[in-house]
Amino acid sequence: QIDGVDADEYSDSYSTASSSESSESSYSSSSDSEYDPMVPLSKVQSAKYVFLTLRQALANSVFIIAIGGFGFFFIERMTAVDAFYFTTVLLTTVGYGDIVPQTSEGKMFATVYVLIAGTVLLHNMSMISMIPIELRKRRVERAVLRQFGNQLDDAALRELATGPLVKRLQLSTSRADGLDECTREMFALAMLVRLGRVSEQDVRSTFAAFRRLDVDDDGKLNSRDIIMGEFHRRQTILRQSRSEADLQAAVAVEGQSAGVPSVGSGGNGSTDVGVELQGSPENGV
Repeated sequence: QIDGVDADEYSDSYSTASSSESSESSYSSSSDSEYDPMVPLSKVQSAKYVFLTLRQALANSVFIIAIGGFGFFFIERMTAVDAFYFTTVLLTTVGYGDIVPQTSEGKMFATVYVLIAGTVLLHNMSMISMIPIELRKRRVERAVLRQFGNQLDDAALRELATGPLVKRLQLSTSRADGLDECTREMFALAMLVRLGRVSEQDVRSTFAAFRRLDVDDDGKLNSRDIIMGEFHRRQTILRQSRSEADLQAAVAVEGQSAGVPSVGSGGNGSTDVGVELQGSPENGV
């Protein structure tokens, strides 16, 4: 538990927040380089993150409005005030109608511009709306990483070695002496799942891919797997070739046995067809 709350709830809430990471822009890369999840997020850092986000959104808006203003200024021969006014009215979808493009070039520019500029403005709104989600995600991330504290105890080791999540991921190992054990790889993988960076299904899929390569099923990939894999491959080819040879031989034997009664050679070897022909008055025999 983390501060009296189940750790799974933190994991689920973090997964919800991290699912929106694709909406973040490159502005967060500079702040992420200074972000340490083990250090509590101070008010100054939160304010800095909000300021950088709003500054980036404002810069994008000013840039896209400037492009539209210059475009209408040169294409439609509007005044600077009218170009800025029309661009703002166009982007805010107010549409007063008092100023409209007059030339075909201006209409084409307005069509293309409103699609691109509208996408940029929607992205800016998404950036601003992500501010509380990102701050909450960082708080949850810090809580998940610090849930076991700075010193290991029996309860924490039991959770890390044989907890429900570890069992679901099939990470737990049994030692000969019966002691609990959590390796660095087990800890990292379980924490990534708790943080929502990977899902349990992703882990199971990677384990299935590993098992296909682990021929001797010892939990390791080494030169022995290469040798045994080649040995199994040749055995499979040999069995297939033998099966094909046996099938061809069976077809040949069946063809020979089916061809014997078809030869109407007379004597003891005459067939029922021959007898039927001999006894048929319709044939004039």
